[in-house]
Amino acid sequence: MTAVLEPVAPLLGSTTPRLGTPPLVDGPPGPCGCGCALTPASSLGFEAEAFAIQVLSIALLPWQRHWLIHALELRPDGGYRFRTVLTLVGRQNGKALDVDTPMLTTAGWSTMGALREGDEVYHPDGHPTRVVGAYDTMHGHGCYRVTTTDGRSIVADADHLWTVQDVRRRTSTGPRGAAVRGRTWETLTTTQLVARGVTRGERECAYRLPVQHAVTSKPADLPIDPYLLGAWLGDGASTSAQLTVGDQDLVETIEHVEATGARIVSRRRYRTAWAVGFSLTAVQRREGFGTRARALGVWGDKHIPDAYLTAGTEQRLALLQGLMDTDGSISVAGQAEFCATRRVLAEGVLYLARSLGWRATMRESAATLGWREVGRRWRVCFTPEQGEAVPFRLRRKVARVKAPSSRGGERHAVSIAAIEPVESRPVRCIKVDREDGLFLAGRDLMPTHNTTLCKVLALWAMYLGHARMVLGAAQSLDIAREAWAGAVELAEDVPDLADEIAPNGIRRANGEQCLTLSSGARYRIAAATRGAGRGLSVDLLVLDELREQRNTDAWAALSKTTMARPRALIVGISNAGDDESVVLNALRSAALAGADDTIGLFEWSAPDGCELDDMYAVAQACPGLGRTITESAVRSALATDTPAVFR
Repeated sequence: MTAVLEPVAPLLGSTTPRLGTPPLVDGPPGPCGCGCALTPASSLGFEAEAFAIQVLSIALLPWQRHWLIHALELRPDGGYRFRTVLTLVGRQNGKALDVDTPMLTTAGWSTMGALREGDEVYHPDGHPTRVVGAYDTMHGHGCYRVTTTDGRSIVADADHLWTVQDVRRRTSTGPRGAAVRGRTWETLTTTQLVARGVTRGERECAYRLPVQHAVTSKPADLPIDPYLLGAWLGDGASTSAQLTVGDQDLVETIEHVEATGARIVSRRRYRTAWAVGFSLTAVQRREGFGTRARALGVWGDKHIPDAYLTAGTEQRLALLQGLMDTDGSISVAGQAEFCATRRVLAEGVLYLARSLGWRATMRESAATLGWREVGRRWRVCFTPEQGEAVPFRLRRKVARVKAPSSRGGERHAVSIAAIEPVESRPVRCIKVDREDGLFLAGRDLMPTHNTTLCKVLALWAMYLGHARMVLGAAQSLDIAREAWAGAVELAEDVPDLADEIAPNGIRRANGEQCLTLSSGARYRIAAATRGAGRGLSVDLLVLDELREQRNTDAWAALSKTTMARPRALIVGISNAGDDESVVLNALRSAALAGADDTIGLFEWSAPDGCELDDMYAVAQACPGLGRTITESAVRSALATDTPAVFR
């Protein structure tokens, strides 16, 4: 008889902290709402938990429920038991992309794995945005290939965040209960997208992504005028300075070529077309078109060099115009098309069109001569409109560009067509200096997202009347701004919360970010400096990344903002500190020594002296183990990180 093996349950992270302040228990011990054995005498955490689940639709992990219930305990007189709640927990998840993902920066092409803080990538609005956080590479994560309706694709991990509109949710409620026809923007993980379903019905895609606008970049110093290079790449001889031009376009093409500074040196009739030779004025004999084309690597190998793909906005448009005037077309219906028998050239045109804000697609088909297939061809299609940049200079083609449609920017929106699991690979996440956390990733310029979360606590305190003033602070203002922006996004997207935002109650100006409710409750942010919070009287102070605070003067200034409030709470959240984490270390030491009973400690950590590969010790430090972190991911990190970094 063959034994039936029971499946081995995954090792789960600890719900309760390894080190913590015991709860005040009213009567005999009993089961708590978070699953632990002790129920506090009184806590607002039950209310906060219900707010997160029922109002914000955020599913809490067991350890998060435990923290809310026990950190928000009340004294018999109704005040918070703790004045300061210190929370130490390992990093729980990453919203990450494949490290090999190409990333367009203001300095040219890079990769996700090579980005550093201070680099500038691009936001979907087309403008640069600074990388303010570049985090460690992670291994063992579940990964998916996400593909859009126009053929873009990217590999992201299961917890990567996507900002989408779900077309299945067409009607929302606006301020003061008015019905508004439209769709709400949501931020969902890859796993959540899969669970909800990628399609509506059999064919219609469910998730629309933010519109990607034209990438705005500064002009580059280019050796060949971009229009001239585009015309030559489209209909030029691969090893001579010569263009093939049809009868109807001869005069106008010569005008456009001469406008680039080139000189026409010959015209030779060939059936219904002309071979037009040109030259560039050279300071020295060897600086002509051929020499420059060889230096670019395109002589005898037609493709668009990276220097031109990342050039200035107007230069990229001129390059595309040269390509489309020669080897492009536009139908009576207004659809522009570029056709090439070299895939690399078609891919360059596809990128140019997308970088200029058009929703472009590429299709492969057979290239035929008569009825015989002689190779493959690639067609790039997109639909321009008047009022936008026009991808042609020839008047007969410009005349076919249609007038603007009533759909506006929706014409250029793309949707998610498929999400398919792929083999796990190293992934990494970054944080950008934008309130919405969005950036463009990949050669396909896909809009994607990253953010952190301290917003549940802030919104609960504001909306249920426990706090008139919430202050979010961090060593970097960018970190505080990110949490604030996430809270504002949630408040706007939940109809019941949006109704309570005061008229003009959202101020987004840099340094003045503030969310104000009609009740007068406010949520502001500040950097952790010695002057932080000056003049403010704060009910809830949320300090993110407490490990980075090296300045005791900043802590003194921030903590003083709560002194005038009888029911104030300071919440410090961080992962493990180091020798320079003076504020974190002082608070932790005081809590462990019992020197100040107003400090509550909640620390998920491994026991001192444990072996690094002891997964039971890891489970005490990582409450998300088996839920948002896999054991294989931990073992992969153990194999690749230095012992000091892993510990």
